[in-house]
Amino acid sequence: MSRCLAATLFLVAIGCGTGTGGEGAVGEIEAAADRFQRLYNSGLLFFHIDDLDRAERVLREAVSFRGADPKPYFYLARIYLRQKQYARAEAALGEALVRDPEFIGASLLLAELYFQSQRLEEGMRHIEDLLESHPGTAEVFYYRGQMLETLGRLNEAATAYEDLLRRDADHLEGRFHLGLTRMKEKDWPSARREFETVLERDPEHFGALFNLAKVQAALGDEEERVAVLQRFRDLVDRTETQIYRDTQIGFHTNRGVTHFNRGEFAAAIGEFRTVVELNPNLARGYFYLGSCYIALRRAADAVKALLRAREMEPDDGRIRIELGRARTLNGDLAGAVESFREAIRLNPYLQMSHYYLAGILESQNLHDQSSHHRTEFERLRDLASSLSPEDN
Repeated sequence: MSRCLAATLFLVAIGCGTGTGGEGAVGEIEAAADRFQRLYNSGLLFFHIDDLDRAERVLREAVSFRGADPKPYFYLARIYLRQKQYARAEAALGEALVRDPEFIGASLLLAELYFQSQRLEEGMRHIEDLLESHPGTAEVFYYRGQMLETLGRLNEAATAYEDLLRRDADHLEGRFHLGLTRMKEKDWPSARREFETVLERDPEHFGALFNLAKVQAALGDEEERVAVLQRFRDLVDRTETQIYRDTQIGFHTNRGVTHFNRGEFAAAIGEFRTVVELNPNLARGYFYLGSCYIALRRAADAVKALLRAREMEPDDGRIRIELGRARTLNGDLAGAVESFREAIRLNPYLQMSHYYLAGILESQNLHDQSSHHRTEFERLRDLASSLSPEDN
């Protein structure tokens, strides 16, 4: 799905609340709580689709409705940290921790901030405080190890990573960095052991492959070094091929959407066929193909494409909605009803599944059931539209 479409559908979903209810002060409190939740959820959506400007604006508005909640400040800090606005990130984390001093996620993010901004001495003091207040939190030892490693205190860093792995044996980055510290100390057998363990669990870990080749060279094991280096080169080649393919998929998808929006459905189909040729397992490509076929009233082709999309993404309610439309066009009303009901089961907040289902049920004289779904459609539509234009 496009970011715009995903955002629209998500906003519909989060629009379903308990309603403002009540009157007077109680009603106002409930309305503010509902408004906060919708703004906060919207902010999370925009954050996760990398629309950071909108995420920041919506989360700041959420704060105005519930200033005592630390979570919006935490995500504001994550936004600023990604933008390397360290002072603003630190201020937001300060707000979060004032509101909840035990918010370990905010405390760990503050450790990350210290590390990224190279304020290592402050970071070490912060870590020592966390070791006292949260002695069982594995991630604290990871940050301690990173800071000590950067400071060149390798033996202490190794101890921190070992402490981490005793608490979380599956922490691959901690194990990888333990291997790096052992390598820097020229403890080649220990470094090899850690890198090999990482690769057992993640055979495509770039850093472990590259540094294992260095260790094999130091150990004089030329045959193993050549084999590991070839694995690394093969991984680089596969990754570069994947990046190129993904770039081409994005290019043809964007062209297809442009054609679709202009009503140029035959041209859009050509683009989306190229997309599924580039990646035959991409549900999104078949979804768009199905939508184009529906627009051209090629019902059988639409059903075939959307069944393929459903096979790859069985939990996507939006695919079920399009499949229901295609089946309706194909005269398979029983199949369409099944698709719309499956869409509702997967995500009851996708309003169009209720809309289409209401229409079919009405045509079958199932008036009560039709009325129920039409009412639900209208409720979800009204809740979605209650967001101000600035939020949409």
